[in-house]
Amino acid sequence: MEILRTESSPNSAQVPSARVHGSRLSIGPGRIGCGTTITYLLLVDTAPSYDCRHSVLDVKVQHIATPPARRITRQAPLVQP
Repeated sequence: MEILRTESSPNSAQVPSARVHGSRLSIGPGRIGCGTTITYLLLVDTAPSYDCRHSVLDVKVQHIATPPARRITRQAPLVQP
């Protein structure tokens, strides 16, 4: 797993630190203010699974699936000697 990008809304909000431990993403510690959305875009090499454990109150945590990545193949131009 690799963290590709992090985003926050509003843009002025600071994104809590995140670390990858094998197949686990650990987030925080950090403050997520009221009305703030934090997004982590991850690259995984298998079908992702989701299990969220947190200790914050009155927070809605969501898994938002993105469309599967497409494999792009490029063919090198044919060069004759």
